[in-house]
Amino acid sequence: MPPSPRTDHTVVLYEGSMYVFGGYDGRARFNDLYKCKLRKEKYSWKQIEAEGTIPLNRFGHAAVVCRNSMFVIGGWNGHDTMDDVFQYSFLSNLWFEVRRIKGVRPKPRYRHSAVALKN
Repeated sequence: MPPSPRTDHTVVLYEGSMYVFGGYDGRARFNDLYKCKLRKEKYSWKQIEAEGTIPLNRFGHAAVVCRNSMFVIGGWNGHDTMDDVFQYSFLSNLWFEVRRIKGVRPKPRYRHSAVALKN
């Protein structure tokens, strides 16, 4: 079953599947994760039940894939603009909060973009 209609979510591609995280439907903010296998003429959706430190509900965040993980950056939870960074490992199905960052930690932000370059 696909995710409910929403806005300000993120979508990434990883090994032939599309992953949808978070978003907002006008009433609720989400922190759910869905996977859609992209096959010729047939799509199959599945909600991912991940473990670990799952990000708070949010929308307007950014997400990128680097190696075997998706990174979610910032967003807004309806009250606060966030500066956190979370990593979802496709291999272990675990979420981690990234607390140590090389360089300057991003300032709180939402409705922004992110790009991964050369892993």
